[in-house]
Amino acid sequence: MSLIAAYANDAVTITPRGPLGGDGRYSDGTPVVTTGWVNDRSGWYRNKDGTEITYTRVVYLKPDEAINEGDKVTYNGVTHVVVMVKRNNDVSNVSEHIKAMLA
Repeated sequence: MSLIAAYANDAVTITPRGPLGGDGRYSDGTPVVTTGWVNDRSGWYRNKDGTEITYTRVVYLKPDEAINEGDKVTYNGVTHVVVMVKRNNDVSNVSEHIKAMLA
């Protein structure tokens, strides 16, 4: 059983990244209001091509939430961009929670 459901009491809005427009910018999709557990943990990682990516917050979500890199997450009136998403499984390989790093 996931503890994320018990701790996920922070109101967050996930705005999916929409399609690429003719002006070279992405439009926003339809915002979805949900709950998650927002943590002010910051850090960095190196992606596949060697670029160093830093993040300032982490949001933990229930495993059935839809979130991807490039989406926006708004918490307490501040909007962050999702720079990495990790879907974590428990020991029986059942999806337990989603960890999204925000910049």
